[in-house]
Amino acid sequence: AAAPPAAVPPAPAPASAADEAKDLASAGIPTDAKGLTNLGAKEGLLSSLAAKLLDHPKVLAAIFNNKTVVDAFMSRKRAKENCESGGALKSYLSDPNSGGMTKVFPVIQKAMSNTATASALVSALADTEMVKRVSACPSLQALSNDSTAVVSIAMANPKALGMMMDPRGMAALASNPKAAGVLSGLQSKMGGSN
Repeated sequence: AAAPPAAVPPAPAPASAADEAKDLASAGIPTDAKGLTNLGAKEGLLSSLAAKLLDHPKVLAAIFNNKTVVDAFMSRKRAKENCESGGALKSYLSDPNSGGMTKVFPVIQKAMSNTATASALVSALADTEMVKRVSACPSLQALSNDSTAVVSIAMANPKALGMMMDPRGMAALASNPKAAGVLSGLQSKMGGSN
């Protein structure tokens, strides 16, 4: 008997730098250092581009895996603060009017609105340089171990709670082994266990 088809598309094979450059160029994204730096450094540009490319996980993976883009993004003043300080990140996520809530969360919500698209995006992005760098932020590590902070963010910003508890997003995260660990940790913190 044949095995049932996989519910989740397999993660794409790691692309070479040349393949990533082709993917970027095919989407009309600059491939020169100045253009890539601008893409990562200019607030709102990356989220706006991501919103337009949700149906192109391979291109998004190339962007989120590009060291120049990620370095520029992580060098932003707010990104640095939110990465280094648990208090700064908590404040940012608690504010319904922060850039994360007004620019980034709508893109995530749109991405999670279709289960197949959400699964493809999670598979494509889970192992990118951007996700690795953001996941390694000391502030994220601190908040993930602080159930009081997670509940406080959810109480101050119900939109954040809604997104964290969206069943489509949770299903997409649960379908990817790396993302499932993060989801499990968040769920345990929301439940109040330490």
